[in-house]
Amino acid sequence: MKKILFLSVFMALPFLSFAQAVEQENVEQQVNEQPAVEEEVCYMYNIVTFSGSLNKEGFSIHLDNGKKIKTLKDKDGKNMKFATPAAVLMYLASEGWELYVNGTTTSGVIVNGSGSNSTSNYWIVRKSCTKAELEQAVKEGVK
Repeated sequence: MKKILFLSVFMALPFLSFAQAVEQENVEQQVNEQPAVEEEVCYMYNIVTFSGSLNKEGFSIHLDNGKKIKTLKDKDGKNMKFATPAAVLMYLASEGWELYVNGTTTSGVIVNGSGSNSTSNYWIVRKSCTKAELEQAVKEGVK
């Protein structure tokens, strides 16, 4: 009986030592791993408004970057014209911007029983940036 017990323990010994080695490796791996430092995700924003119409002349876009509102210009300094809103989105996407919010504002006036109203659309686009770039933009935008 003692021989059978000794023989079974002796045969199981390699399996037990292997399990201990794997556990030891896991413990060493956990100790050596450094926690990942997550970088804060920051975004720059532009508010896009439109002027013109969807006809032969096309329309221009105006960008509010927090410092000033300017009309988008090409390399030669001429106002850029777009045929459709999709063309604007594709252009902005090619420059690294993504559409964040699409909104509409409406204002109206009533005088002596007659009135008028106007509606304007705007987009808020964003692009990822560093914390330092965001802080610089905030600093430049505050008067």
